[in-house]
Amino acid sequence: MRINSFFKSTAFKILCLALFSSYLCACGGGGGGDDFIGAANVSLQASPTSIDTGDRMLVRTEVNQVNDSGIALKFKFPVGLRYVPSSSSLVSGEQGLDLSPTVNSTENNFSYLVYYLDRALFGNSNSGTVEFFLEGTTTVLSGELAVDSDVDNPLISNDTEFDIRNPGFAAESSVEVNVEG
Repeated sequence: MRINSFFKSTAFKILCLALFSSYLCACGGGGGGDDFIGAANVSLQASPTSIDTGDRMLVRTEVNQVNDSGIALKFKFPVGLRYVPSSSSLVSGEQGLDLSPTVNSTENNFSYLVYYLDRALFGNSNSGTVEFFLEGTTTVLSGELAVDSDVDNPLISNDTEFDIRNPGFAAESSVEVNVEG
């Protein structure tokens, strides 16, 4: 009887170990590949990062691995900069597309631009570059220009999805910018 209990106990331990090992093998690690789950990968650049009032800086954001539901691409910058109307574009592969932000609003000391972009706009490569210009209007010392990507909620109209009082902004990439008066 003792041997039978021991056997059952060892068999139970082996079974538990096998189940735990298979669970660990099923859990993927981080890294590239097609297992990315999120809105998109984004990388922000500005050129130049220091300008005088009246001058412009080019903002360029590399976007890849866009979620199938599309994305809300949100930019936040200090009020000493303003968006230059009709300066936005998306370049994906050989194609360029003029864009306009759905949101261009200011609250307190920050301005926000929000673009809602369908996955299909990024083509087979599922990547592209969003570009636009900002113009210096007043002095900004050590300001932050940042980007955040969120999955576009298909159940909410893009005209009402973003709330400037609660922007839900978590910078994924940022650069320091300056405007000299």
